[in-house]
Amino acid sequence: MTAKQLASSGLSLPNDTYIYSLARTTTLCAAISSDDSLRYFDPANLSLMHTVSKAHEGITCLKATSDGKGLVTAGRDGTVRCWDERAKSAGVQMADRMFSASFSLVAA
Repeated sequence: MTAKQLASSGLSLPNDTYIYSLARTTTLCAAISSDDSLRYFDPANLSLMHTVSKAHEGITCLKATSDGKGLVTAGRDGTVRCWDERAKSAGVQMADRMFSASFSLVAA
């Protein structure tokens, strides 16, 4: 049996940029990459829908929320961000700077 390729995409990544992680929500897919960006793309045709440049300084982690309606990212900058897929922006940000934790709601 041979696998059939259904679609492919470069997700508009710059040269010498690679993907760290992929996640799937109920309506779209997302990827974090070595240029510290978060990219949203259509799971049906892999077309790029939105890019959040510099989502973190040193983005390291991407996970879908348990309800499948949002994304959570973390980075070496000491922050964890919860992304609202409708607004494609961070709705909640948590930071630990030098062991001094802070929590903020970010207006979308």
